[in-house]
Amino acid sequence: MFSKAATILIASSLTFANPIERPTRVNVAKRAASAYPYGDALTNEFQWENWDPKNDDDKADGQKIHEGFKQWADLAKAGLAAANGGSSNDHFKRWFGSPDADDTTAIQNTFKNMYDDAAGTANTAISKMVLDRKDFGNNCDTKGWYAYTTPDTGRFHICPKTLDLKQQDDTTCADFDQAVYIYYPSARTISFVMLHEMTHFDDVADDRLGAIEDPAVGPRACFNLDDDDKQVNANNYAFEAAEQYWADKCPTKTFQDPPPLVSSTSTSTAVSDPSESQVIDGPGGSASTPLPSETETILPSATSTATA
Repeated sequence: MFSKAATILIASSLTFANPIERPTRVNVAKRAASAYPYGDALTNEFQWENWDPKNDDDKADGQKIHEGFKQWADLAKAGLAAANGGSSNDHFKRWFGSPDADDTTAIQNTFKNMYDDAAGTANTAISKMVLDRKDFGNNCDTKGWYAYTTPDTGRFHICPKTLDLKQQDDTTCADFDQAVYIYYPSARTISFVMLHEMTHFDDVADDRLGAIEDPAVGPRACFNLDDDDKQVNANNYAFEAAEQYWADKCPTKTFQDPPPLVSSTSTSTAVSDPSESQVIDGPGGSASTPLPSETETILPSATSTATA
């Protein structure tokens, strides 16, 4: 695997080559990072910056994100449980293959850096992250992303498209009936996006792995990565966690491998997933060339100035 130091060096060179344009004068006062401003913070909850405690829109969006983070704990717990089973766990094996012992430990550590199973809360690495209300990378409207994260600092932004998603607790087992695999539109909740973003933070990714980026996004593309690439792809962590979570919650549902990608004119019985090449947070792209009818954009890349 690449070392984290090497990956950060590459990321830094990209950042300097494409700096974010800044105004010569800043007229809006910046609100310092603080604890959750609309009630009691959860244990090791990330910091909140540029959120106005008196603004109704900020409050409504903030409460939705806070609730998503609360429900995220169950998703992260499921992901860690699957990882602890290693390749003997079907959900882990589907999304990470059969890595050697050291790589398996690195994947487990990445989940542990997010979630403290003994305490039942987020781990301390998450408390170092900062949720910025401002679209500081200008990626939401211009690029159609759902969220993005800066890997070295853990600063992240959640775009309006994520706030339009369901909460995990509002999703039901019936939402997965249309496919035999972990259907992306149903699995992609606010909590799912948050888990994806957290893997991009350098303090979460195990040092053995280096940076966790976005070489693939849709379920088929993520499943078809080789084992080394699966370990450093953010959505493989999110899909593994989601599949374990929903398998536990829906005991009559047996998840299978994603079927081959097919065109809308194909006579195959495989399910055509319109979300297959959605981009969660940047120009990572899909491992395979999608059909025009199966293309949509969702988030930024972990090596960008504003990564998810």
